[in-house]
Amino acid sequence: MTVQAVADRCADLGLPIGRVTITKLEGGKRQAITPAELTVLAAALEAAPIDLLYPIGYEKDIEVLPGLRIDPDHAPRWFGGELKLDTRPGVLTLRKPQSGEESDTYLVQHHDDLVSQLAVRQAEVDQATADAAANPDQHALVDYVRERHHEWRAYHFAEMRRTRAQMRERDMTLPEAPAGIDDDSGESYVRTEEAT
Repeated sequence: MTVQAVADRCADLGLPIGRVTITKLEGGKRQAITPAELTVLAAALEAAPIDLLYPIGYEKDIEVLPGLRIDPDHAPRWFGGELKLDTRPGVLTLRKPQSGEESDTYLVQHHDDLVSQLAVRQAEVDQATADAAANPDQHALVDYVRERHHEWRAYHFAEMRRTRAQMRERDMTLPEAPAGIDDDSGESYVRTEEAT
């Protein structure tokens, strides 16, 4: 696309960004960009905003703060909240966030992942049960699958309760919860599946 085409597309998307500004951004002569400009430019270029921030796959390391370069794979993980940048005096490292340090985005994604994993485990139990109905020799396998499912369910529910408690502490809107999640908050959960 020409610079003028990008500028025109940005205007069509609701935020005019002039050709001069785009040229300065492209040439590195303008160091600052607002979130609105970033998202409109990404939409105009039909790209993910993260790709405009970090050229993953093109450089061996990426500058995320002035003078701080990190592995390209870690930059979007930090930006999305999966990793925490520790910036205490004398320390500049990326690490897995401790409990309570997770970003809001990470908490929502983690909750969604737990719900998806529970659905997959339930489908495995359902399939094993159907297989056992067709083949009586499969009953031992069904018992094994059910036992593993209950272990996984207990772990996932405990992790989901922890995640939801953190979301509640931050006054976030809680997503729907699967049946069986209970806590002492008095919250009335929306049931998305039958308890097993």
